[in-house]
Amino acid sequence: MTNRGWSRDPVAVASVGLIVLFAAAWTLYGLYGERLVSAMYAQKAISFLRVGAHIRAQRTISDLLHDIEDGLVAVTALCSGLVVFLLFRRRKMQSSTDATPRLQSQAGIGRLLFSVSVLLSCSWCCFMALRHGHEEPWYVISRAMTFAVGPPYRHRVLFILVGRLLDVLWPSLSLRFCFFTSQLFAILLAMIFIKKWAAMFVDRDLAFVAQLLLAAMLVPTFSYWNSYDVGIVLFYTACLWFLFKRRTVLYLVAFVLGTLNHEIMLFLVILSAFVCYKSRMNTRALAAFAIAQLGLYGLVRAALFHFLPVPRAWQAGKVWFNFETLFHFYERPRFLARTAITMLWFLAAGCLGFRRAPQDLRRATILLPLLLGSTVLVGQINEARQFVAFIPIAIGLILCGSARRARVDHNAITVNGV
Repeated sequence: MTNRGWSRDPVAVASVGLIVLFAAAWTLYGLYGERLVSAMYAQKAISFLRVGAHIRAQRTISDLLHDIEDGLVAVTALCSGLVVFLLFRRRKMQSSTDATPRLQSQAGIGRLLFSVSVLLSCSWCCFMALRHGHEEPWYVISRAMTFAVGPPYRHRVLFILVGRLLDVLWPSLSLRFCFFTSQLFAILLAMIFIKKWAAMFVDRDLAFVAQLLLAAMLVPTFSYWNSYDVGIVLFYTACLWFLFKRRTVLYLVAFVLGTLNHEIMLFLVILSAFVCYKSRMNTRALAAFAIAQLGLYGLVRAALFHFLPVPRAWQAGKVWFNFETLFHFYERPRFLARTAITMLWFLAAGCLGFRRAPQDLRRATILLPLLLGSTVLVGQINEARQFVAFIPIAIGLILCGSARRARVDHNAITVNGV
């Protein structure tokens, strides 16, 4: 389709315009919003922009910033939902018409705009849900960004390094802004990879549903701020996709980066062995693959202990805490609410898709008992975030069970050597 033809499409023009407008608005707010509001609050702005005394008596600068963010989120969500609806309706109408080259080109532009709209909408939903969390004493952002938090958090450095890179490139940015920007980067990548992962089980035109499911599953797990939970979802999704697509080198690269993000990547060694056992790899290749993963994991962990020394690798003494939480849940029912919501998603995934899922995906569910076991020993059962690594598998099961025609490339994860 020519540029002239595209420019006459009001839905496409409006969609692009809104995407650019809100991207610019959020960027400007992130760069200058706090500084501008502070100036207005301190009566240093032009007269009609100054915050009145009656408002200053009731609201802090932080309150005003949260109000602005809530307003931007509401308007962005409303307009993004409208754009997604219009593009989806437009694409359905085009698919029912004759497939002339012009209409095919229009459909391609519409599909791209629809994909971008869903990606940005779901990413912003997750990002703002994360922003509305809170800071805990054991993970103060200013200390995390200077590698000064206690173990085991100090070794979860990947996105802290991304944030520090932003700080080096733009020294005027605050450490908190760099921290949250790194998390937005992780969310966007997770949304991109979850769509690629979903396209293995359903038609590509339906793969965007995985992004909606990811947002719905991830938001209830947010509580206190940290740099690694979204990264766990990202690297488990990426590693699963590379494993199923027979891209061994990229899998190992993602595995190493994921280990810099969180030590839970070790479970992928067991998961990949279950998935690839006998039907996908011979014993010698499987052993070499596992040894390669263990070796890389050991090297990364040894380097972290060398450059960032800590006295222990995990938190201890969680068994009795979890025992009391489970057997006295009636005393504080809301304490387990987020975990219960997450487990309901996983239950729905099992009921909907386990029987219809390909064998490789069913074998990957070994991850859930591993996560449960590690949570009982060194985690807290009341924190839904302990189970986010299982989200891509749950989404795959739901899609297999819900789609009219679930599909998978049965030769996808045959790995010929390491």
